[in-house]
Amino acid sequence: MLRYMKILRDLAIIISGIGVAQLIQLGATPFLTRLYSPAEFGVFAVVVAVSGVIATVAALRYDIAIIGSSDAALSPLAKGALLLPIVVAPLLGLIFYGAIVIGIADLKALDGGAMVIVAAIAALQGVTAVGSALCTRSGWFVTSSAIRIAQPLVFVVIALVLQPNLAVAALFGWVGSLLIASVAFRRIRLDSRWSDTRETLRREWRYPVMTTPVALLDVVALALPLLFIAAAYGESDAGNYAQVQRLIGAPLTLTGVAVAQVYFKYAGDITRARTALSPFMLRIIAFLGSLSLAVFVAVFLFGEPVMRFLIGDGWRTDRYFLLVSLVPVICRMTAAPVSSTFVLTGKLALGSSWQI
Repeated sequence: MLRYMKILRDLAIIISGIGVAQLIQLGATPFLTRLYSPAEFGVFAVVVAVSGVIATVAALRYDIAIIGSSDAALSPLAKGALLLPIVVAPLLGLIFYGAIVIGIADLKALDGGAMVIVAAIAALQGVTAVGSALCTRSGWFVTSSAIRIAQPLVFVVIALVLQPNLAVAALFGWVGSLLIASVAFRRIRLDSRWSDTRETLRREWRYPVMTTPVALLDVVALALPLLFIAAAYGESDAGNYAQVQRLIGAPLTLTGVAVAQVYFKYAGDITRARTALSPFMLRIIAFLGSLSLAVFVAVFLFGEPVMRFLIGDGWRTDRYFLLVSLVPVICRMTAAPVSSTFVLTGKLALGSSWQI
């Protein structure tokens, strides 16, 4: 019972952080949608989607390994995970830009300047993810919430006051998050030997080899609808789709991430104590499933007028468009704890099959 009280407390902290972050975005939306066009939001959405894909694998999934690692392996593992995004994100950005140049990826929204921003955002997200993983391992959920709040807060201030393009504002937002996340880096010894880091990364080879490809498939599957819309119909239609994802889908995605973060912490404790994990996992899935159903019904009943009020005329807000856009987000959110379970129990091959 005491464990569940602590879980509820930590979950309340994380969800409060998400709530504040979403309120910031929600409060700014009527101003942003009247200051920037659907096409501008479409370009912004493509930048965010591609940088999100790269950021997911920027640390080669060693950031995930931090949560369940031994105390002895923590510093060398985190040190390697901090360095990798700085190298991997620009490299993947260059490869993606090459695909655009030779015509494999038909995304006119991403010119050379936009791809520089994509790589920079991905690197910042990758390093910030390491800080978030350290916070999760330590149970520092207040700091974790602050990381989530900083990004939209700085983004909104920059977008409304300085009025650059939205991708530049997003870049500044992730700088703000990284500054908060750096608090968690005091948990690691950066003066540890590089030989220890290389050995630890080699020992945990399953994370980059077995989980990186499927994590990439996972995040690409979520981004593909937006990228297809942008390529086939243009930035304006992509902006309409992205706005639904941002206002309705993003809170659900972040809630799923928050629940998974708390789940990761306590499921890791349960696993290390060698007790049954299934009852706890099923409780979390039931909670997320109930939440998903409630949100789906609420969007069916009230989504259209609420969205029309928030983003104004000139945007697509019809009910079935909202519901179709919501389905993949709900599926992803509910499945998140199951994916985490395979990592915690060391069943990475089975977890890879599940995600594929």
